[in-house]
Amino acid sequence: FTGIVQDVGRVQSREARGGDTRLTIAVERLPLDRTSIGDSISVQGVCLTVTAMAGKTFSADAAAFYRNAGE
Repeated sequence: FTGIVQDVGRVQSREARGGDTRLTIAVERLPLDRTSIGDSISVQGVCLTVTAMAGKTFSADAAAFYRNAGE
């Protein structure tokens, strides 16, 4: 983890998966050729696990947030 912002991505697509969402994010400068499935990429400060890559995009699954968890 470098902690350095390397790129500003753009959400290319969102796909509902049950209560979760698969995000596909397009990047310009992030070196995806040095990225592997299972790597973490920080998105808005949240580390997401890369589940797929294609060209200049990567996908990650975001779990649903439950406001009343634990009640």
